[in-house]
Amino acid sequence: MKLRQLSIALSVVGVSTLGFVGCGGSSNSYPELVKYIVISDPAVNCDSVVVGATSATRVADGVYQVVATASGKVLGSSCIDSVTGADVGDMESDGDFDDSGDSEVVSPVTTLIEKAVTAGLTQAQARASVAAALGVSQDSLDDDPVRNATVAVAASKVVSALAVIKAAGGNVNTALTGLATQIANEGGATSVDTLLADPVVIASIEPTVAGDADDIASIASTVVAVLNGVDTSADNAVKSVAAVVKTIEDNSDNLASDIENDTVDTDDITTAAQGAADNPDAVIPGDITPADPDSLPDGGVNPDDVPPVSGASGSGGSGQ
Repeated sequence: MKLRQLSIALSVVGVSTLGFVGCGGSSNSYPELVKYIVISDPAVNCDSVVVGATSATRVADGVYQVVATASGKVLGSSCIDSVTGADVGDMESDGDFDDSGDSEVVSPVTTLIEKAVTAGLTQAQARASVAAALGVSQDSLDDDPVRNATVAVAASKVVSALAVIKAAGGNVNTALTGLATQIANEGGATSVDTLLADPVVIASIEPTVAGDADDIASIASTVVAVLNGVDTSADNAVKSVAAVVKTIEDNSDNLASDIENDTVDTDDITTAAQGAADNPDAVIPGDITPADPDSLPDGGVNPDDVPPVSGASGSGGSGQ
């Protein structure tokens, strides 16, 4: 049986299928069953991805395959959003492979859940706490943000705040772990909106930037307000959300200077972020759409056929 060719545009991020090897000798297939991992913020590329102790292979932006026998938590190290350029640090998910189409979705939301488990909660407690803090349903926690604009908004509140913390010299992984621990300790009683607007919380989750916590919280809350205004029912909602994050990321040097010099102007930030939300095409060319599962081959993808990484790349969780 001839296997289908992988045909995914660089802007595509969603994959939801379990691959099966055909009986023929196609050069585009692995010699064993594979399953797929979607790492999305939208499309995220990582320096390495493992399922338990088994390495996964990138087959497209934000899409990885691993042998079907692999088991354990999914961990992506030093991850960068290929659409927005945002540093999302080390990303995690539970590795149950029971998400859409039996694939595994890894996102900033699933990462918060796993870090809350590491902080001492059970999986059920962590899911309930993160859902409450983010203001999303527990049923949507494993959704690909590109397929669910409400989840995209929730994830982007965190990612944009991490971008500001990094601009101020902080470490993305430290801040993300600290935020998850804060959520775990409170059982999700305080919304992420409130947590990110609190300088005391900012200083607590990443002590390196404690001296700039007031400015960071001010910027983060400003961006959160813009994200909350995105109409999640609109066709371009996910792109609007991504455009806001990309605008913050693209202006990180300016934000760093403003924070250092205590010249942060939230009106300017609102204008820039709102402009991106209202006109995302000016910030991100092309579409952000989930892939058609039928576009994946029945078997795994030959590494020789994998397109190069697109968009920004970097060291991942480092702050400076």
